[in-house]
Amino acid sequence: MQAYKKWSWSILIIGAALRTVQYLYNRSLWTDEATLALNIVNKNFHEFFFPLDYEQGAPIGFLIIEKLAISFLGNHDYILRLFPFLCSLISLILFFSVAQWFIKQKMIPLALCFFSLSYHILYYATECKQYSSDVAITLLLYATIIHVVSSGYRLSQILILGLISNIAIWLSHPSLFIIAGSNIVILLRLLKDKKNKKSAHWFLFLCSLEMINFLVLYSVSLRTLFDSTHLVILEGWTFAYMPFPPRSPADFKWFISNFFGIFKHPGGLIPSLSVFPFFIGCITMVREKNDNFLLLALPLFLTLLASGLHLFPFSGRLILFIVPILLLWITKGIEKISEYSSIVGVALTAAMLCFPILSATRYLMYPRTKEEIKPIMAYLKKNKRPEDIIYLQDAAKFSFQYYSNQYGFQKSEYVTGEGKDLKKFQGRKRFWIVFSHVESIVYNKKYLTLLYLDTIGKKLDSFIQTGTEVYLYDLSKIS
Repeated sequence: MQAYKKWSWSILIIGAALRTVQYLYNRSLWTDEATLALNIVNKNFHEFFFPLDYEQGAPIGFLIIEKLAISFLGNHDYILRLFPFLCSLISLILFFSVAQWFIKQKMIPLALCFFSLSYHILYYATECKQYSSDVAITLLLYATIIHVVSSGYRLSQILILGLISNIAIWLSHPSLFIIAGSNIVILLRLLKDKKNKKSAHWFLFLCSLEMINFLVLYSVSLRTLFDSTHLVILEGWTFAYMPFPPRSPADFKWFISNFFGIFKHPGGLIPSLSVFPFFIGCITMVREKNDNFLLLALPLFLTLLASGLHLFPFSGRLILFIVPILLLWITKGIEKISEYSSIVGVALTAAMLCFPILSATRYLMYPRTKEEIKPIMAYLKKNKRPEDIIYLQDAAKFSFQYYSNQYGFQKSEYVTGEGKDLKKFQGRKRFWIVFSHVESIVYNKKYLTLLYLDTIGKKLDSFIQTGTEVYLYDLSKIS
């Protein structure tokens, strides 16, 4: 076996082990996962073709796979996260395959290190959301596109690409950008080559099917994301829309901040170290005078264009699918730099790998948690008395509701609210209040709520976990 393959398989095993450790840790579903999980559990297959509850949005194919999983294997956190986890493992193999087309063999272990240890790729590998499958489908499409190009645009390979593309549209929203970008590149190549007229005709036919498929998907699913009842989904991402056209210095600043930002999140790298090899990698691919640069760049351009039209936010987890593209360009850049100076290449590689290695080591020793409501609910079950009332503030209601059957809580045992109706609970001897999502948007609300409770009652107990807290108050003394 060649040396690069031995190193590559060793890195792949490490990447798989890191994902498996995080998966087996079985952290609590956090708010965003719980809201989607409630839809998956409570809705039937037909209802996935209509707007989801709790301002959620996800590909129909992803929802159907998740529903099938819990229908056959049971409703459990492990089962809800099984598909994203399997996608993350498959992504490792697919990235290995794709990388061999774009970069030299000796650099493949480095690209695999970046991908296997990527902080955000690791985290979303075990989240009950579609972002891990977005990455896997992106890589599957590229692997198939590579087979089309390497085969000389053989008809059989084009038909396989058409089949996979039509399925991918229903499984991953960002796949539309990969499909559209690659279709443009392949179509231009086929039109230039007069020997492939038959393949060109079939490819145009498949592109037409993809367009029809997209229009069907849009009519039954995507358009609902822009209805008035679902605009709130996108309003929370207004910062992530490209100014189009840019009209002010602040608009131009968006491009700079977002360009550097993508290397950190979702890239999982240090931006100041990544920009130079990124540009070198892009320039190198352009100079190679093949279709590789366009195959990687056009989907990004189309994603940005959709962002400028307020159709797709260009930020964070929603663009996790572009991470493999960034890593290929960066590795290509380090490859070129190393040709001019091996010392600079080694130093840059060592510096860039520091953060991924440190974060992955931390993952291995302390698997990441976000909102640990399961220990909170276990604590409540153990200490709650029959006469007690449990008050769930805002975000806590979703994860609590999802786990309520598992921990034996009836709907009559808890109430939900925003903290504005606490006065009506004065006179109660034992009043539990649960906060979740406390490390983000509701931190100030939590602080003010507790300050108010301290003025009308006495704190008897508290139990704090990552991102979730519960407090017991005596409100029997009315002030």
